Amino acid sequence: MIKVAFVMGVFGACRRDELVKMKRSDVRDMGEHILVNIPASKNDKPRSFMIIEDNEMDALRLIHSYIFRRPLHETNDRFFLCLRGGRCIAQPVGKNTIRVIPSKIATFLGLPDAKSYAGHCLRPTAATLHADAGGSVLNLKQLGGWKSSTVAEGYVDDSECSKRKNARLVSGVNKSVDIKTSSQFSSVTDSKGVNFSGHFTNCTFEIKQKE
Repeated sequence: MIKVAFVMGVFGACRRDELVKMKRSDVRDMGEHILVNIPASKNDKPRSFMIIEDNEMDALRLIHSYIFRRPLHETNDRFFLCLRGGRCIAQPVGKNTIRVIPSKIATFLGLPDAKSYAGHCLRPTAATLHADAGGSVLNLKQLGGWKSSTVAEGYVDDSECSKRKNARLVSGVNKSVDIKTSSQFSSVTDSKGVNFSGHFTNCTFEIKQKE
C-alpha cells in the first residue's frame, strides 16, 4: 500500500486528503494505463491524471497488483484499504497512515532526518520532478490544480532543467548559426566535420547544438 500511495501521490501531485478520500470508482483500469479522477472540492476544480508503464517505479504493475488484492465483493468504495496478510481488509486507510508514508520511504532509503518527511511532501515532490523534466508552468498547473501561476513558476524557475538552460546560455554552449541562401544548392561543414547539404531555395536555417 505504501508504494501504491506514493505512486498515486507523485503521478497526480495529490494532497494527503485527496489520497485518503480517493474511491475505487475514481480509479479506472484502461489496460495500458490507469486513469485517476480527483473530484472537485470546496476550493479546487476536478482534475485527472494518468499512470503509465515506466522504467523507474514500475507504477502500472504496482497499481494492478493492489487492485487485484482487493476483495471482489468489498462494499467499502475507499481505494486505500488496510492490508492484513497481504490482502485488503474492510478498513479504510486514515490520514495518519498517509502522513507517515514519506517518512517510511525516507527511512528505507537511509535519508538523513527521515522523520521530517511528512504527507505533504508528495505534492512538492511531484512538482519538482515535473519541473526538472522540463515541464511548463501551464502543464504543472494542470497537474496539481494550482490556480495561481506563482507556485508553479517557483518550481519551474528553481528546477534543474531551468538551471541547466541558464548555464548553457551563460557559457555559450547553445550557440546557433543562421544560414541564409537563395541558391538552389548549399553545403556546410562544421568544425567537427559534419556535412549538411541538400537542394534548398529561399530557406532560412537555424542550427542549434543538441542539448
